[in-house]
Amino acid sequence: MKLLLVTIRKRAGSDEVSKRETILEGSEIHIGRAVSMEICLPDIGVDYQHATVEMRDGKLMMKAAGVGGIKVDGADRDEADLGTDSVKIGRFTFRGEPARDGADAVMVMEEAAAAEAPTHKRRGKRQLENVLPSRRMLAWVFSLTIIGVFLGWPMYDVMQREAPASEPIVVEGMARTDVPKPTIMEIAWTSGPISQAHSMIENDCAACHQRPFEMTTNNACLACHATTQNHADTAQHPVLSLENSRCASCHKEHNGGLEPTAVAETACFQCHSNIQSVSPNSKFPNITDFDVDHPPFKLALVQTVEQADGMLEPQVQRVTFEPNKPLIEQSGLKFPHNKHLQAGGVKSPRGMEQLNCASCHEILPGGKLMRTVDMERDCARCHQMTFNAAGIERTLPHANEDEVARILENYYIAAALEGGVTSETAPEPVKRKRKRRIAGQNTNEQRAVALSDNDRGIAIEWARREALVQMDTIFGVRLCGTCHEAQKFPDEAGVERWRVQPALIQRQWMVKGGFAHDPHKAMECTSCHEAPKSERSNDVLMPDLASCQSCHKGSDEPDGARAECVTCHEYHIDSREPMSPEHAEIFHARASERQQSPKQK
Repeated sequence: MKLLLVTIRKRAGSDEVSKRETILEGSEIHIGRAVSMEICLPDIGVDYQHATVEMRDGKLMMKAAGVGGIKVDGADRDEADLGTDSVKIGRFTFRGEPARDGADAVMVMEEAAAAEAPTHKRRGKRQLENVLPSRRMLAWVFSLTIIGVFLGWPMYDVMQREAPASEPIVVEGMARTDVPKPTIMEIAWTSGPISQAHSMIENDCAACHQRPFEMTTNNACLACHATTQNHADTAQHPVLSLENSRCASCHKEHNGGLEPTAVAETACFQCHSNIQSVSPNSKFPNITDFDVDHPPFKLALVQTVEQADGMLEPQVQRVTFEPNKPLIEQSGLKFPHNKHLQAGGVKSPRGMEQLNCASCHEILPGGKLMRTVDMERDCARCHQMTFNAAGIERTLPHANEDEVARILENYYIAAALEGGVTSETAPEPVKRKRKRRIAGQNTNEQRAVALSDNDRGIAIEWARREALVQMDTIFGVRLCGTCHEAQKFPDEAGVERWRVQPALIQRQWMVKGGFAHDPHKAMECTSCHEAPKSERSNDVLMPDLASCQSCHKGSDEPDGARAECVTCHEYHIDSREPMSPEHAEIFHARASERQQSPKQK
């Protein structure tokens, strides 16, 4: 059916009439208040689907579809012939006209003015309209009330307060204890909860908002965060100074959370997607997504060891972690991981002991660094520093070559002077067994057991040679040499001394990143670190970029782990405490006081 709809509207209080013609097609034309109807009637007295219009046996028929029904001459009807009847639905009147302009039928819809529209019987009597002001007047009253209570009153209260000094907030300002509590209107005006990092000054709005209705300035931030450094070294990249950047462009407050830091990686990509346009001297590649074009990791590793003033000095270089190219570090250790992670355990004084990564490695608070492996705490239960001489077991100190040399030399000198040494290489004065001097013996008997000066010199010379031989074994082969690289260096007198290379493993391989272990606690260590397969002590057991990307899939993969830049990278160049020392002291004191009195406001 092709229906020509003629809409006639008359404005209230005017003789002006508007007329519009619309072509509607379909086997049925639906009428109702719902916007999905072909003919939508914006009247509360009309059902969502009120009636349908169709051609039946050459006649234009209207049939009621809702509970409101249709009216013909004031009487409710279920169906009407628009060719002979005039139908009312709400304030709308429908009638039919002869077909024209190629349409199968013509239907005229005339809308009465809103003031003249009859009220539907289900709406009841509008009694309040007779006693209340007009809706326009009520809207003005409520609008002005809201503006006065929630805008005018807080503005007046803020403007009456004493303005802070023009200079940046000083330390004494943060230490104030007379900060007035925010009023109810100020609380209502707050855009959201403050972060935990700034919870100590949540009632002191003026600490950040120095002037009413002005954005927080950098001076307000730097008054507390005085030691915060730039994002890059401005000596090499002057254009990257933060003087023209607002702290608040990245640090968003009143959003709750632990820290007021924006984590969206788009903030970083604004510069790093075309880094040369910002800093022409930069050697960084362009980066637009962690999963797409992040460069390979560069690790700070000990590559060589040089002697300086009798000490072994590590030489650190940053090395690119390339695929299928194993990294090595001159750590000074002889420590293959695979021998310590054998399935059947390792031999210890207590029997076979099954070790795992946590047996020696412990994550420090914060999760970014591991506790340094300590010989006495982590290794000595298996690798005991003992020296067995004449059936007597002696414990030697760790990491003190001079003390070990002194203990060995004193031991052999004492044995040589006492006599009775059975070694084939020992001279006669050392082999000769002497009686011990006993209290109460006369002087002649004491002289009988004493060595002559010549024999004493021979005994001491032999003792020192034996101590050196024993040191070669202890430092180079058996004890120290089991786990460490060791070398001989001449001292100032030209005497060769042993120097054991300490463990020179870098405290942090990824110096430009801040990887955290805590979010990965649910994973096995060997998921990322292939320690069970490592047969060399100088292996760097770090996962490569592809290993990280297998979980951290970048911004295009919402199901992957987080991959924002700040997940691993600090924005500012120095890892100092974010506050100046003076402010930090006050901050921690107030935090401690608040913890002791959590209910005190």
